[in-house]
Amino acid sequence: VSPAVVAVCQVGGKGVGSGVIIDPEGYALTNHHVVVPAGNGGPVMQAGLADGVLYDAVLVGHDMLGDVALIKLLPKEPGKPFPFVRLGNSDE
Repeated sequence: VSPAVVAVCQVGGKGVGSGVIIDPEGYALTNHHVVVPAGNGGPVMQAGLADGVLYDAVLVGHDMLGDVALIKLLPKEPGKPFPFVRLGNSDE
């Protein structure tokens, strides 16, 4: 799964955390506390992949109580899929 793991940070390097891409279009799961550190986060951030490429990303949604967030990495090449992992089903 390592190609789909992202390092997430606010522009300027604050709020560093991690996430995982769950869709070839660049949607990634991370934590609320990563995208909104101390309530000062914004809707625009950056996310880097294991290959060293840094992407701009935007906040799609977040849940403070569940400490989960969904972001979308913005592709550098339109139509090129991102590496991703499929979510599993814990009941299976």
